[in-house]
Amino acid sequence: MRGGSFELPPFAHRGTMLIEVILVLAITLAISGAVVTRFRPLSVLGSPEQQAHKEAERLALWFESRLCKGRLQQHSCEIRLLPGDRPVDQVRITWDTGEREIFDSRGKAWFQMASFNRVCTYSPRWHTVSPAFALEVMTAPQSGETVCSVVVSLHSFISIK
Repeated sequence: MRGGSFELPPFAHRGTMLIEVILVLAITLAISGAVVTRFRPLSVLGSPEQQAHKEAERLALWFESRLCKGRLQQHSCEIRLLPGDRPVDQVRITWDTGEREIFDSRGKAWFQMASFNRVCTYSPRWHTVSPAFALEVMTAPQSGETVCSVVVSLHSFISIK
């Protein structure tokens, strides 16, 4: 047609709708897939022993980073559990600058000093912890199973046993 309006064939509208529906379904599937993969049932999270062991690994990494910080900044610190007479889920470091840092396991693990000393001191000059100590890692504060120990040696070597 000359000079007239151009009309799409009747099947073109159906094809456009089909493409729109496919696009909406693809977006919906992508969003629901992202939500479903983020959801973890309790059985996937692991047993209390596995959670406590993961917290022990996280504590060991935290100790290493704090001791490296002390060595680099030339600050000493005190490492302690408060209160020291029963298992706790927090480990505290107090720097000679007055700054305090807390490792919190959020109830996934409980820690207790395996030695009689309740306060240990880190010296950046010699990169040592005095006295060396071990933290028993348990699943619960009372009658919890001991899963492992985080051992900090005199020369700031940290291991999990």
